[in-house]
Amino acid sequence: MSGRAALLLAALVAAAAGSGGASAQPAAPSIFTVVAADPPARTLVKLAPGFAAVFQFDRAITRVALGDDRLVAFHVDADRGDLTMKPVASSGRTNMVVWTGPGLTLWELVITRDERTADVIRVVSAPRPEDQGTARPASSPAAPASTPSTPGTAPAPASAGAGPGAGANSAPAAATQSPGAPRLAPGSVLQAPAGPQEPAPSFLQASAQGDGVEAIFQAVRVRWGVVVRYRVRNRNTEGTRFRIQPERILVRAHDRIVPYALVRQPAAQAPRDVLAPGATETGMMTVPGRMTQLQVLFPIFPDGPGLPVMLEAGFTGLHRLVIQPEP
Repeated sequence: MSGRAALLLAALVAAAAGSGGASAQPAAPSIFTVVAADPPARTLVKLAPGFAAVFQFDRAITRVALGDDRLVAFHVDADRGDLTMKPVASSGRTNMVVWTGPGLTLWELVITRDERTADVIRVVSAPRPEDQGTARPASSPAAPASTPSTPGTAPAPASAGAGPGAGANSAPAAATQSPGAPRLAPGSVLQAPAGPQEPAPSFLQASAQGDGVEAIFQAVRVRWGVVVRYRVRNRNTEGTRFRIQPERILVRAHDRIVPYALVRQPAAQAPRDVLAPGATETGMMTVPGRMTQLQVLFPIFPDGPGLPVMLEAGFTGLHRLVIQPEP
């Protein structure tokens, strides 16, 4: 009996060890490389409690915006381009925006015990046109001139069909026009439209209100997309409190829901996400990509029973705005 008991005990110990190894978190790769594209795309990164992750950027970090700082603690070494993150909650999800030099990157951070993305996330910036110079590829033809050539301008090259007998008196070949360009008769000049040109606006503004709440939205165009700044104010003097739920805010471009990054400055002297009577919240939404139309759906909910108030702002003609410096 003692021998059988010893064998049974050994089997139980082995089974416990095997089950513990199976439930252990799988080892994460040491390095995970991300190419920062332009326009930026949101990248999912999984973090685990008790483990730190280091983001290594190849450019200096100028700014970091974290959606919920109660989930993750971070330290920035701006000059080295290092961002160290460590979860302080057992689970959760939030977003992060990191500005590096002239560009930015969008991140979605998930805290989970199942797996981790990597110990080190290396971020490599994609080459930009201004970094590669202004030289035109050899395969692309030069753009045609829209005005007559001035003295000192090099003559147009002879056409491919001109033979060796073509002399100095031969007519120069006609310039190749790009697709969609207006066709001009020989010797004609492309004239600008008559009348003064109105300067392009620098921003678009929209307002919305309901149940004593008013909001002002202002859209500006930047090199990589559109920035929408907002201000929401509860004009009720007493009684009515509202609650802002960031995950319910929707942004549409050309009738399609698009990702965005949200940076908020909640109202002071009030619990987070609560808009007390007389309180004001400001914030900024960054929407990457090129677009001409944008719609913001900003619902706020009564702090109690009742129907939500939908604050809606629409912008058209964003492509005509003057490009502003990055915020």
